[in-house]
Amino acid sequence: MENEEKFKKIVEITEKISQNYLENINGRDFKVLKEKLKDFLTNPLWDDKLIFQLKEEIKELKINEENLSRIWEKIELKLDSSYSKFMKRKPHIFEGKIKEYENRLIDFFVKAGQLKGQSQSFSTIIGYFLIHKNLTQTQVKEITGFSKGSVSTNLNNLERFGFLKKKLIKGTRKYLYSFGGSMSQLSSSTGAFKKEINQIATQFFQSKIEELNNYKNKKGYKLLSKRLNGVMKFLKIHKRLINHIMDSNFIKDIIRGER
Repeated sequence: MENEEKFKKIVEITEKISQNYLENINGRDFKVLKEKLKDFLTNPLWDDKLIFQLKEEIKELKINEENLSRIWEKIELKLDSSYSKFMKRKPHIFEGKIKEYENRLIDFFVKAGQLKGQSQSFSTIIGYFLIHKNLTQTQVKEITGFSKGSVSTNLNNLERFGFLKKKLIKGTRKYLYSFGGSMSQLSSSTGAFKKEINQIATQFFQSKIEELNNYKNKKGYKLLSKRLNGVMKFLKIHKRLINHIMDSNFIKDIIRGER
């Protein structure tokens, strides 16, 4: 009953908002209201009181459109500057196209892990360590979006399997986790490089290397390029190993049914 009263109040406020909006725009682009209102209600940005303080400060100036444009230019410059400083403190977070390629690589490792029954979170974290080599628990949480509990459980499992090593960061209570395995260990851990997908994997990673070369000046290019080339070297060795095994008399006897 109490909730019903609150819902009724929400509907009444919504009706007033829509009427005010329609009066101001004469009925045009009404879908914009729906989009903006939903964003306003669900985006945590709008919980920051400084947003409303900023708006009030600008309103009090009572400036014309030209001066408003000048103020917005200054705001944009400050936003860009803040973002740049923030990203310098977050070397593990890629942007733009480089981030897109990173996401595609992670998708590949997730699908490969599924072939061996690994969970999405387990394979995702393995993929990020293959790319970044060293990460803290906080950094893993930031780039994956997984809960603290999920990250902690997977890191502990990966350390227990010997895939990761951890070292206490001097002067803190935080640990730096490092990729402590090899590509062959990754193969057995994730099932990523079985014979049936060696060729698919080779084609996939080669295409990503070629596409990535168009973004040499972007943040994260060198690291991602280095990791991709490392994977390609492993795939070539792995292919030769598979061919050697398949050409062995032991395997040929099995195929002929003599063993």
